[in-house]
Amino acid sequence: MTPSPHNPIIQLNTIILNVLVIIINIHDLRENVKTFFFSILTRSMELAPQLSIF
Repeated sequence: MTPSPHNPIIQLNTIILNVLVIIINIHDLRENVKTFFFSILTRSMELAPQLSIF
């Protein structure tokens, strides 16, 4: 007996899995954004003496 796609438990599991994947992706995205901003910040600190921003 193969479970039908309309089985509510299977649908629920699929939804939960999708939500988990989305949450993990958002977390990764936040990490990437943090790394990106940190690298920009570090770079601007390195360039600051030449540009005399600070």
